[in-house]
Amino acid sequence: MALSLSFSLTTSATTAPLSSFKRLPSRIPTVKAQGVFPSKGIYHKRAIRIRPCSSLGDLTSAVTSAVTTTADVAVDTAAAVVDTAAAVVDTTTTTTTETAEVTRADFPADFKFGCATSAFQTEGSGTEGGRGPATWDDYIQDTTVDGTEIAVDSYNRYKDDVQLLKNMGVDTYRFSMSWSRLLPDGTIDGGINQEGIDFYNNFIDELIANGITPFVTLFHFDLPTALKDKYNGFLSIDIVEDFKAYADLCFKTFGDRVKYWATINEPQVWGQYGFTNTAADANAATDPYVSSHNVILSHATAAKLYKNTYQSTQGGEIGIPMVVEWFEPFEDTPQDVFAAKRAFDFLTGWFLEPLVYGDYPFVMKALVRDGLPEFTDEQKELVKGSYDYIGVNYYTSRFATSVPITSNDVYTTMDQYQHATITVEGSDGEPIGDATPGSSSIYVYPEGLRKGLTLLKEYNNPKIYVTENGYPDARDDTLSVEEASVDDARIQHIKDHLAAVKAARDAGADVQGYLMWALMDCVEMGSGYAVRFGLNYTDYLNDLVRTPKNFSLPTLAPRAPLSSFKRLPSRIPTVKALGVFPSKGIDHKRAIRIRPCSALGDLTSSLTSAVTTTVAVAADTAATVVDTTTTTTTETAEVTRADFPADFKFGCATSAFQTEGSGTEGGRGPATWDSYIQDATVDGTEIAVDSYNRYKDDVQLLKNMGVDTYRFSISWSRLLPDGTIDGGINQEGIDFYNNFIDELIANGITPFVTLFHFDLPTALNTKYNGFLSIDIVEDFKAYADLCFKTFGDRVKYWATINEPQVWGQYGFTNPAEDANAATDPYVSSHNVILAHATAAKLYKNTYQPTQGGEIGIPMVVEWFEPFEDTPQDVFAAKRAFDFLTGWFLEPLVYGDYPFVMKALVRDGLPEFTDEQKELVKGSYDYIGVNYYTSRFATSVPITSNDVYTTMDQYQHATITVEGSDGEPIGDATPGSSSIYVYPEGLRKGLTLLKEYNNPKIYVTENGYPDARDDTLSVEEASVDDARIQHIKDHLAAVKAARDAGADVQGYLMWALMDCVEMGSGYAVRFGLNYTDYLNDLVRTPKKSAAWLKDFLASTTST
Repeated sequence: MALSLSFSLTTSATTAPLSSFKRLPSRIPTVKAQGVFPSKGIYHKRAIRIRPCSSLGDLTSAVTSAVTTTADVAVDTAAAVVDTAAAVVDTTTTTTTETAEVTRADFPADFKFGCATSAFQTEGSGTEGGRGPATWDDYIQDTTVDGTEIAVDSYNRYKDDVQLLKNMGVDTYRFSMSWSRLLPDGTIDGGINQEGIDFYNNFIDELIANGITPFVTLFHFDLPTALKDKYNGFLSIDIVEDFKAYADLCFKTFGDRVKYWATINEPQVWGQYGFTNTAADANAATDPYVSSHNVILSHATAAKLYKNTYQSTQGGEIGIPMVVEWFEPFEDTPQDVFAAKRAFDFLTGWFLEPLVYGDYPFVMKALVRDGLPEFTDEQKELVKGSYDYIGVNYYTSRFATSVPITSNDVYTTMDQYQHATITVEGSDGEPIGDATPGSSSIYVYPEGLRKGLTLLKEYNNPKIYVTENGYPDARDDTLSVEEASVDDARIQHIKDHLAAVKAARDAGADVQGYLMWALMDCVEMGSGYAVRFGLNYTDYLNDLVRTPKNFSLPTLAPRAPLSSFKRLPSRIPTVKALGVFPSKGIDHKRAIRIRPCSALGDLTSSLTSAVTTTVAVAADTAATVVDTTTTTTTETAEVTRADFPADFKFGCATSAFQTEGSGTEGGRGPATWDSYIQDATVDGTEIAVDSYNRYKDDVQLLKNMGVDTYRFSISWSRLLPDGTIDGGINQEGIDFYNNFIDELIANGITPFVTLFHFDLPTALNTKYNGFLSIDIVEDFKAYADLCFKTFGDRVKYWATINEPQVWGQYGFTNPAEDANAATDPYVSSHNVILAHATAAKLYKNTYQPTQGGEIGIPMVVEWFEPFEDTPQDVFAAKRAFDFLTGWFLEPLVYGDYPFVMKALVRDGLPEFTDEQKELVKGSYDYIGVNYYTSRFATSVPITSNDVYTTMDQYQHATITVEGSDGEPIGDATPGSSSIYVYPEGLRKGLTLLKEYNNPKIYVTENGYPDARDDTLSVEEASVDDARIQHIKDHLAAVKAARDAGADVQGYLMWALMDCVEMGSGYAVRFGLNYTDYLNDLVRTPKKSAAWLKDFLASTTST
């Protein structure tokens, strides 16, 4: 039996993307009655707070009772079915596995074709031959499952079974040894049963004599009862040494002939259901994690023994067969994409990541916390790499829906930790695949096998054997043996899944064998004799006689494929000293325990869009984040003005504090920017570049360049000197902005007005610590109301709060004794979101119907590539996005913070009330994108000793400029140590935003920093070819994103002129127009301004 899941993407065959954000899927099981096994397939698809899923059936009851689902037809496959792997479908470059049927010739000569069973399901569970009692016996006795002690009597009929294998032409037989048949009480000290040794020696010899390779599982759910009674089996660490001793006996006795060893079948299943804890401190939520921890250590200890002691002389392989299932997101949202990622991590990653990387998946550690045992450093070394192959037991796939985290969550069962509902049906009400007649939980979805196998490539591309895959028919004793042996559906099932295997191999997955479940109809866990998986018919009414099923192998038409798995990206910032601003770009790329980075391909980008990539990501994710455009780069042919719609906005951007001047001229009240200038070493002076007095000149610069839009900000304290209406309105400020707006419009320039761009009235900072207080919301609303009322007849584009990520982190000072650098930024940012949403609601409800404008918010968007091509770094890149952009974007689109932030920050992240969620959700007409650069992200593990003293530590990611190859993500810029040119990041980021309900987007800032150099003449300093190329490349990125479906409707360049830059003063030049700081701030158009004018006037390449 097997759980199944898979998470993967389809890669466009046209190009090889730079770095597409891959992600991991995930999946979590639910805990059933302790010590009780579910039937095959059922334990793979538990549900927590299950959504309507009619065909899922009653999963819980199915665990303890026989699955007697009868179907109109019992369709099972024939013994000879494996001979040619007859016909299946190929999908190397497509999303599906159905195109042309496959043949045996499509696989290497040494590719293994075989069948699988287990001891307790075939041999018989009695005490014949000196076998000791096992937990399977208790299960048979304690449940209503029809199994009897004889099973299908393979203990006495093994030679007949070998002939079945030989007659089918398969080369491999996977079976398990009964631990208690060799060691009746489970221990060497309790004595070795020679009859058991003789039986398996004879069985192995019979297989080899008939040309069949034995593939032996050491443990397949039948724990010696004595060990269960002695120390609760795998709940105790004592099991490790006893399992090692048992494995040692097997290696020593049979290893001269057995070259393929499997340690513990489906560790996920045994870890969850294979124990009973009657102790007073039994914990259904965490006991399975303890049991599974010991399963992993037992496997690794046995594998180490084999590799160190026996492998060099016996030359075999050892591995572990895991449940692999694929999870599609229930809806195409970031939340459900991540739920699918979690589903994989909680099902397969739970065991796979320790074996490949030495520790549990990040998301499990984040969610289960203290309930998940920790590996010691010694254990990590033991576990990591403890396999030669990974076995894949695949039966079905599911949909995953995210279950939000709340402060009231209580975990009483382990499945609740994954925060995902697993269902058979998708959001369209359709099941993931065709139902099967023998199981209410197995639905046929070959794509899941392809995606799952391809996904495993991301885990160091291990050697893989498909160790189980089967089709369940219902037992129907009204049919004759001949009728019941016509199992065309099973034949088609094998064809389709072999096509999936071929497609995965073509995509690079190292799959080296395919073993069908089962050789014959036998006892099935949770179903007894009620379900038939066999390629050979077992006559339960006639002495268990075996009869090969359908030999005709008719060619059947392949099925049409179902859905293909998508996913998302992410990114996270770090916290600087409170109240201190970084220079432009730096605020977006903080580093914690910084490391260099690598190219996982377009892993981060894979999360971003709805592309179909044929390869998996790990995992996932995730979140990860696959690029969905048809091209990988933005550099092909140069774009022209004609490549954009006539109403596409081209313009420039600045802000009040950086251009107007920060003095008290014109009745302006003091703002926090003034304090920053005075308290820091930044060269800014109160005059800035004197746009307060030179705005008409600035408008002429815009007009001469031919742009149609100018984004600028209003100074809050210029209109309301103390920040409040009660404190008085400054009419001089009103007049200034009226004149400025009128001047723009008179010159054909559309005003695009930002209400707040980092210059909070000092009075509000003094009064209640600014955005650290909820009081800011009403004062910001009153200020916004004044602006809408006064200027809204002419201003049709409003931006509420510029780069809320930056202000939320750096725009406040908390002098209180309870100041908390780790969580204060989250409080501040929470109020930023509420202030934005309140102002947006006011505009939409009161002014928009008559004024007809738009309102939105410009956010920092950065792209993150994984440092290395690992699931951990892929997820780190996803987290990076969530902690930077998703932090504000998800509340606006979906009404709440990203799942991963809630999981990691926990109580440090404020909660939205239901009323606030309704206020925030949908509080935008557009999303503004301020893009400057991209970074690499490296995962920082969670440990039990973690202490969070700054907010950046919560993201558990190191953000770096350089990749794992030591190369920076893009070309350095002369004016900033933090901005590296990476146009691909803009394309990927814009395309990613499609996943957030495909909002209308304006690129509200994008610019290139030169260093100020007063040794150059104005003419020399105005030759800015690098800026021109920068604009060209980023416009190409915008075009590529639009071509991929992103709704980008404008591109505004930072900045109109050189001006004061946050954190840099006059030391950096972003302007398309040169500002002469040594000559009365005179403006002179640079070469880029002239180029832009030509570009906007021309329809040909420039």
